[in-house]
Amino acid sequence: MSKAISISARRWRVLQAARRQALRWLRREHVVAVGIGRRWRAGKPCGEACVVVKVDWKLEPAVLRARHLRLFPRWIEVVVDGKRGRVRVDVQDTGGELLGKHQGLVGRGVALGPKVIGSVSAVVQSDGELAVLVSGHVAKEAGRELTIGEARGVTGEPVRTRRLDHCLVEVPGLVASDAALLGGISLNGVRSVRTLSLGEVLYFHRAATGERVPVAVEDLEEDALFATEHGKVRMQGLLVTEGATRDGDSGAMLHDARFAAVGTLVGSLGGRSFFISCEYALAALDLQLA
Repeated sequence: MSKAISISARRWRVLQAARRQALRWLRREHVVAVGIGRRWRAGKPCGEACVVVKVDWKLEPAVLRARHLRLFPRWIEVVVDGKRGRVRVDVQDTGGELLGKHQGLVGRGVALGPKVIGSVSAVVQSDGELAVLVSGHVAKEAGRELTIGEARGVTGEPVRTRRLDHCLVEVPGLVASDAALLGGISLNGVRSVRTLSLGEVLYFHRAATGERVPVAVEDLEEDALFATEHGKVRMQGLLVTEGATRDGDSGAMLHDARFAAVGTLVGSLGGRSFFISCEYALAALDLQLA
């Protein structure tokens, strides 16, 4: 594990200002995420904090020019507290390390021993305390120890009904900066399923690879029969997308192009994927996104 980087308060504000400028690159083709991370040199992380641009496939500059794709600048210049500062830009394939012990937990794998069994849905506030939200059927029971990113947490009591499939995990040392999608992008509020359109493209992050996966909306509200360890249960009021999810994706957060939270994955059936509305679940569980 690489050593932590020490960053002054002013340098952190400079990094944040540069990241805000770089967010416009999310509109570019093949850009998966933009965040603050660690610069890589010769295949290894070094001690320099920078703006990281995550792409699904990194190409050499000559190839980019041949395809008439724009290069990213080497530096971003900003003005903070009346002084100029500049931050290096590092383009990385998906999967590069982010700053902080837990930062960017959303979209990371939930593991039992060596096996990834689900995905982190969100970092939420419950009674003023931060916790990690995961799938209820992944958690199974209270008191179970799970590995989340590089941290360990203990499950609370799962809530599994016809409309809910959720569980809070207490992770020691959790901080607000952990409430980001893989790649360092924070969730931007909650979007109602009622505002979606059929065919609209939404996204989730695959824990196993870190890739951002696009899926099209197929139905706004549908019931589906799922097999559980307690028998078959008919889940109600589910959002349906085309079936791009796999084993290990349970609990994955579905979001729109503006990173507003839409739903959490409960499962797949018949080549389609089913999600529980975040608007409904957060209200029912009395939770807020961190």
